[in-house]
Order: sequence, then C-alpha cells, then structure tokens
Amino acid sequence: MEFINTNNRKRIISTAALIVILISIMTFSLYFYLLPGIATLLSVQTNLQQSDVIIILGGDSERVSYGVELYRENYSDNIIMTGGPVNIPYLNTTLAELQKKEAVKLGVLPEDIMLADTSTTTYEDALFARDIMLQNNFTSAIVVSSPYHMRRAAWLFGKVFKNDDITLLYSPVENSWFKPEQWWTDGRKIHAVMDEYAKFVYYLFK
Repeated sequence: MEFINTNNRKRIISTAALIVILISIMTFSLYFYLLPGIATLLSVQTNLQQSDVIIILGGDSERVSYGVELYRENYSDNIIMTGGPVNIPYLNTTLAELQKKEAVKLGVLPEDIMLADTSTTTYEDALFARDIMLQNNFTSAIVVSSPYHMRRAAWLFGKVFKNDDITLLYSPVENSWFKPEQWWTDGRKIHAVMDEYAKFVYYLFK
C-alpha cells in the first residue's frame, strides 16, 4: 500500500511539474511574442521611393516631424496635410493648418504644402487627399502616420484609391513614442491599441 502511495505521489509531483513547465512556456510566449504581436500587427511599411507627394495624416505631431524629414531627404517636393477643425474653444483653425505652420517652422516652403482640412476621419483623409492628387495629376504618394495607425490607414487608402492608377507607399514614423514592446504596461499605448482594433471592427461592418 505504501508502495502504491509512493507511486501516486511521484505521479502527482511529475504532473504538477509538467503543468508548471507548460504554464511557464505559455507565459513566456504570451509576454514575449503574442502580446507584442498584437501591437506589431497594427503597423505596415513599404520600401520608399521618390513620389509626387507626401501625405501626412492629422494626429500626433511626430507625424509632421517625420514627414518633413522625408521632404528634406527629397522623397517629394510636395506635402498634403490632413485634418479638419480642431475641437478647442475659441480657436478657429484646422489640424491641417496647425500642422502646416509646424512644417513651415521646420523649413518646408509654404507653397509646397496643400491642405485637406475638412476631413474628420481617416477615411475622409483618404477621400480628400485623393481629390487633391487627381487635381494635381499626382500618380504616387507616401502616406505618413504613427505606427499604431498605419495598417488601418493603408487599408482605408487602398479602398479609396482601388480604381486609380496611383502608387501608394506607407511609412510609419520612425523612433515613435509607440513601441510594441510592453505596450500593455502603458496607459497611452493601451488606449491606442484598443482604439485601433475597435475602429477596425467598426469599418469592417460599416
């Protein structure tokens, strides 16, 4: 009887050890691969080449700084800023106009900047940027946005431009505040990831 109990104890210990090992492997995978992958999936990047225009989507100021870098590196001589009226009391302006002022301070010539300043969504950014491109006979563009926003932007721009003979390239901000690593430990990053996935679902069923 004691021999049987000893065997049972060994089996229990072996089973418990196996469970601990499996849990450890799952935790390691979740922490180092699955969770970062959720955020990494939101970004998309294509190889850059000289284009007719750089489209800087309204939002984080880092987008303007990065878009201006591309302008300085001669990827394009033209910029389209997107973004409609800002929701700030007594400030009668648009996000596109504010971004233009910021770009001019960084050295961009005012005449090189066009405004899509009535858009209120990424989908409208694409629509109004397309109008400007067609008016100017542009056939290629580099779309600039934050890493967490890039895949949805690419998807929506692809839908809007699907029947046009226009080449779209996508370049998320380099050295962004948003990093996939440990995004779940930072409130701002958590909000960005959750918000993007929620908007993806919204547009899927719209």
